[in-house]
Amino acid sequence: MTLNFKNEADWKKVRGVIFDIDGTLYDQRKLRTMMLIELGGHVLKNRNAIRDLRILHHFRKMRDELAKSEANNVLNQQFEKVAKELSINTEHIADVVEKWIYKKPLKYMEISRFDMVDDFFEALRMRGLKIGIFSDYPVDDKLGALKLKADATCYSLEPGLDKLKPQTLGLETVINRLSLNKSECVFIGDRDSRDGTCARRLGVPFILCRGRYFYKKITLEFKGS
Repeated sequence: MTLNFKNEADWKKVRGVIFDIDGTLYDQRKLRTMMLIELGGHVLKNRNAIRDLRILHHFRKMRDELAKSEANNVLNQQFEKVAKELSINTEHIADVVEKWIYKKPLKYMEISRFDMVDDFFEALRMRGLKIGIFSDYPVDDKLGALKLKADATCYSLEPGLDKLKPQTLGLETVINRLSLNKSECVFIGDRDSRDGTCARRLGVPFILCRGRYFYKKITLEFKGS
């Protein structure tokens, strides 16, 4: 089978594989379609729903701006800036984001998981490789919902970090938690502009996750290496 993904890794040298989550371990388009249906029902039943939709739109836009500007102290800024734009208190902004971005999508995670992700995880473990997770969004609940386990995780905005990709502090942190060196790791993500840039800045090989058959292809490559 021809492998059509870009792979910068030499599997013979790799001791740890670090994954992004959103769009990397599950089909983000599929999950968002299901969330849009649920949001549509919310709009029909709740007169304040349009305000919630505006909050979600501005929040995602603000996150992109903060990532592109490589801002520090993002955890508070992401709510404060949206609150200022919309003249809504930060507590309500945080509550809407918690509900619709962090919590409600969890029930759709497992059915949106890419085919053969679990097979690739198992192949890595069978060869003794460690698995890490590094995401700009909270990790542990999503990982549990996906029915996957990792040896170490890192959330970009956890205390002491508070920087989004492509800044490298989070990737450095999860590598340290795996007790590995960056030369022993590879990072897999779905956004070259964020995940790929982050990896290359730190000098970590990067693999771009693309297409529904990605994990079938990479599992075959790994087992044949």
